[in-house]
Amino acid sequence: MSPQQYANQGIVTGAMLQSGLFAPVGIMNLYQFRSGGALDAQYQGGIENYAYTAYANYAYGVYLAAAGLTLDEALTAAGAYGGGRYGPDGPSSPDPNYPSLPMANVQNITQGYLDYYRGTLCTPQ
Repeated sequence: MSPQQYANQGIVTGAMLQSGLFAPVGIMNLYQFRSGGALDAQYQGGIENYAYTAYANYAYGVYLAAAGLTLDEALTAAGAYGGGRYGPDGPSSPDPNYPSLPMANVQNITQGYLDYYRGTLCTPQ
C-alpha cells in the first residue's frame, strides 16, 4: 500500500477510536501491524522481507498520525510490541528514549508521522 492508503485507513481508525462505540474495532485495526498482519508492509507475499523494515515503520507512523494519536503514543505502542520481539536484551541499537525499539525504527516512525502532518508523504518505489 502507498503512504496515502495508510493515511486513509488511519483516518477511518481514528474516527472509530474517537466515537467510543467502535473503539474496540479501531484497536483491532492497530493489531493488524503485527508481524504478518494485514497492515504489515514488511511482509511481501507471505514472507518477511527485512528490506521493507524502514518503510513498514514509516507507514506505521503515517497511519497513527492520521488516526490522531500523538507521536509519543505511537512510539510507546511500538515499544510495547517491540519489547516482545527483541527479547530481554532489547534491540542491538536501542533508541535512548524508547529502549525497546531500534533507533532506526524510531526515526522511521517519526519521519512518517511528521510527513503526514507536513503533507509530504513519500512516494513508494
